[in-house]
Amino acid sequence: MKLVAVGNFRGGIGKTTTTVNLAHTFAKMGQKVLVIDGDPQNNTTPFFTKVKENGKSIVEAIKAPERAKEYVEASKYTNVDILKGSTALMGEELSQSDIAWLVKVKETLEHDYDICVVDTNPNLSSLTVSVLVAADLLLTPVGLNESSRDNLALLQEKIEPVM
Repeated sequence: MKLVAVGNFRGGIGKTTTTVNLAHTFAKMGQKVLVIDGDPQNNTTPFFTKVKENGKSIVEAIKAPERAKEYVEASKYTNVDILKGSTALMGEELSQSDIAWLVKVKETLEHDYDICVVDTNPNLSSLTVSVLVAADLLLTPVGLNESSRDNLALLQEKIEPVM
């Protein structure tokens, strides 16, 4: 399973839209896709399933990554499953022992999916760092303006030590 992180330090630049469209496109190509809503704003989840707190979300996967299969839900689309986001992560920082949660989830689910697409939050929180550590590729949507270009340079500077 390849893991694609969709990230940028800006909000409103198209991270969620890119995540949703990538997942849908890969699924239409016959790939088995796992979507992870790694943004505490929880905007990706409603595209794929109902938003409800039922003990199946990214929060549980962070706490027990070896049980990730239990927390993944089928979406309303063929070939797409989702690990739902949670607003419970707003303002929270992961402990040092939790940083590798997604690496462990990836190892647990690597034979179940062809690709995993992760929507990230617009900052370099410990949650974002954990996604970047596990990622095979970072896809960064940008606008065609000077501030987006400057932001891209900042993003590159900040994530190089992580990836």
